[in-house]
Amino acid sequence: MVTLEDHFLTGGLFSIVAELLVQQPMKVNLLPFALKEKWFKPALLPDVLKQDCFTDKQIAERILAHVRDIKYSVL
Repeated sequence: MVTLEDHFLTGGLFSIVAELLVQQPMKVNLLPFALKEKWFKPALLPDVLKQDCFTDKQIAERILAHVRDIKYSVL
């Protein structure tokens, strides 16, 4: 499962999903995406997203790497 939010990780969608999953009797691999837990310097949005590894390409690469890691850890 992937959560994607354009703000800090703490107190956002990931926190809500994690709290709900803890109450369930199943194991779920959860991959959160959020802006780094720091304020960024004012810049154009594409530059901010690139700096925080939050572009579409960067997100896709991280998801694919995560799926590969899960696949090989199960084998």
